[in-house]
Amino acid sequence: MEVEKEIRHLSVNRNRKEDIVNVQLKLVMATIGQSHPEDEEDPDDHHDTQEIQNNEPEVK
Repeated sequence: MEVEKEIRHLSVNRNRKEDIVNVQLKLVMATIGQSHPEDEEDPDDHHDTQEIQNNEPEVK
């Protein structure tokens, strides 16, 4: 498995945090069955942000 090869590679380069994070991300994606990360927007979050911006006092 490709992920196992990358984990073995990490044992040689333990100080490379970026590699560790990438392998962890691949393991999570493999667990949930995704081949690549998705950027999902929650329409409710966007609405809340817009509402907060509208309620802020105007700076003059």
